[in-house]
Amino acid sequence: MSWLISLDHALFLWVNTAWSNPGLDGFFLEVTALGAWPIVIVALAFLSAFPRAQFLRHLAVLVAFWVAGSACNTVIKHAVDRDRPLTVFAESGVEINALEHYRPKHFSFPSGHSFTAFFCMAYVGLVRRRIMPYALALAVLIGLSRVYVGAHFPLDCVGSAVLGIGWAWLAWRAYRTWQARRGDSSAGEETVPS
Repeated sequence: MSWLISLDHALFLWVNTAWSNPGLDGFFLEVTALGAWPIVIVALAFLSAFPRAQFLRHLAVLVAFWVAGSACNTVIKHAVDRDRPLTVFAESGVEINALEHYRPKHFSFPSGHSFTAFFCMAYVGLVRRRIMPYALALAVLIGLSRVYVGAHFPLDCVGSAVLGIGWAWLAWRAYRTWQARRGDSSAGEETVPS
């Protein structure tokens, strides 16, 4: 297991310090901010093309599962109890590029921003399959930004991606079950109206 932690630390330092560039700092700070709650708004914008009743059902499922998933994410954070990169590297005397202006109160694994990004974008991708690659690319960029700004290790973001995608699949199945119980024949993959 120590080899995995060593690799995680090396990847963190590569992204966080070797990529460090004043021209990228502002970009990655904006991208990382998107992963807090604004990505939920982005997801809802993708779903807003559906008729009102379908959109409201998507809204209910997305918000309910996001809140429950975020709570689960917090429980895992406290159970794993992994220190943030700033703490880990300060103890070893290594200076990192810590761009966020606040010191996070919670532990490092898993990343809440990455969980939210992967959950929202995977849900949108499951509903609108044609945009899945773009939605997941945005989630990956948000996860990468968490490493670049010095808030998380790469494994924190990978763990969040797995959790977020799995949670999105559960939400999507819940939505399909809800639609099927209503007798809606469009319970499978949906088509956005023209």
